[in-house]
Amino acid sequence: TCHASHRPRRGGATELTAAGLANGAVALFTSRGEPSCAETKPRMLRGHSGLVCGLLFVSGPEVGGHGGYLLLSCSADRTVRVWDPASSEPEPACVQTLRGHGGTVTDLAITDTGML
Repeated sequence: TCHASHRPRRGGATELTAAGLANGAVALFTSRGEPSCAETKPRMLRGHSGLVCGLLFVSGPEVGGHGGYLLLSCSADRTVRVWDPASSEPEPACVQTLRGHGGTVTDLAITDTGML
């Protein structure tokens, strides 16, 4: 499995932690306060058909109307998915799927200019 954490608002007490699972799902936990402790059951992001290998939160003005941040996941199913964890839906929506990789996508990175 893999994980990534993000604090959506500067100085805010809320923290999101995403965990990639072997079944292709991503569990999204919400924590408040210190020390971090998940308050509820995780929201599940489903869409990958293979092991989730990497997760990355992306934030900044280029993200636009998605609460100022998105979550990217990559998988053994040879895709990268872009999720909107700020969605008010019970399961956050996959807003884009990047296909066409020749094999397992094992990691994610963003350049200083916001390129994936």
